Amino acid sequence: MSSLTSHGNITSDNLQEAMEKTNLYGPKRVKMSRDVKKILNKLGATWTIDGGTLMGAWRDCGKMLPHDDDFDFVVHAPGIYNSDENRDLKCIEFLHELKKFFDESLNPNYECRIVDTYCKKLEIYEPCYGKYPFTPLPHIQTDYHNVTCDVMLLLSDSQDPWHLYIQHEKMRHTKIHVYHFFPPDIHQPNIYYEGSMYNSPYDPENYLKDLYGYIGKNAVYNPETGFYESQDSSVLR
Repeated sequence: MSSLTSHGNITSDNLQEAMEKTNLYGPKRVKMSRDVKKILNKLGATWTIDGGTLMGAWRDCGKMLPHDDDFDFVVHAPGIYNSDENRDLKCIEFLHELKKFFDESLNPNYECRIVDTYCKKLEIYEPCYGKYPFTPLPHIQTDYHNVTCDVMLLLSDSQDPWHLYIQHEKMRHTKIHVYHFFPPDIHQPNIYYEGSMYNSPYDPENYLKDLYGYIGKNAVYNPETGFYESQDSSVLR
């Protein structure tokens, strides 16, 4: 049984069920994402879409991955470095300030919370559509909402100025080249996704390769390397 995600929550066995949930909840996540985008722009944050959302936008011509389970954003946190001894504390302080801004601006149907276990991020979610148990790592038990937008943190590193690091346990090994994220001028590129334009990394193809390794449709996750690999299969990533 091959996992299609780094968390192991979507496999070849439950792919059809995952696709049905995406078909049901995906449009609601996209609707929420437009609110999140407006708030991030109002804040003046440096952000892009990320993860599976970016994969669909770049590789699949702006279409949602058929089994995607959330909407992914990433925000660069200025002044916090991946190599800081008190990095995690600074990330949480940053997220608390971000949450205050979201709490003041969010649609009243939405809520947000800080996640500081397996990931340093803000979750924006619509509770009326329910949640389910989620085990991102063996030692962590949590829940996850069916309609969710994640806003993860991306850090520079004072000891490694050529790379950026997403604050996620599954991606701590991942180095993202600064030129794959930041444009050479002040204008962040845009990319089309499900009817709207979103901020994009400067080089989305190589940004995705930095994140995932193999970025073709017949990809499975290798937990030993922390990257995706190609397989001869009809299962789509």
